[in-house]
Amino acid sequence: MILASSSPRRQEILNMLGVDFKIISPDIDEKKIIEGEDFTNEAARVYAVLSLSSKKAEAVYKEHSDSIVIACDTMVFVDGVALGKPRDEADARRMLTMLAGKTHEVLSGVTIIHGGDISHHWESSKVTFIEHNELFERLVDSYIKDGLYEGKAGAYGIQDRGALFIKSIEGDYYNIMGLPIEALRILLKWL
Repeated sequence: MILASSSPRRQEILNMLGVDFKIISPDIDEKKIIEGEDFTNEAARVYAVLSLSSKKAEAVYKEHSDSIVIACDTMVFVDGVALGKPRDEADARRMLTMLAGKTHEVLSGVTIIHGGDISHHWESSKVTFIEHNELFERLVDSYIKDGLYEGKAGAYGIQDRGALFIKSIEGDYYNIMGLPIEALRILLKWL
């Protein structure tokens, strides 16, 4: 099996299941697909994550058609805007501040290819952040200083100190982490 992602969170989830896999991260320009898009419509959000996961899976499967390939793309959406991975500390601060006191959507698209068969799945979870106040600012300062925002959609991870930003969640915890459980059930049918 091949995980078409370099995400440490996805690797952690697959390792938790005891799945033997190797990592091949395709070179897909995610920004070209999402830049400037209006994501107030759910169909546009779902299309974006499924499009990205499909492109990643297909790129790897083209060279490794004898393997099971799983690809996932997770994005954070708030107020019709997609929050991908922050470019730098200032971008991370902007994103975290946008999320303060609001409920946002974490949406993952998963594509699994095996023997020419393709399975697509998407999962949506809701996350509500604590209010913007002095404590929130201190948490953001510490989180950014320690570089924990790097490589994370929306600039936070639920599995680390980013959990301190969160007031409540609705839906699949592992989706928020980066690989939804239902996609794993689909994958396990093929293993």
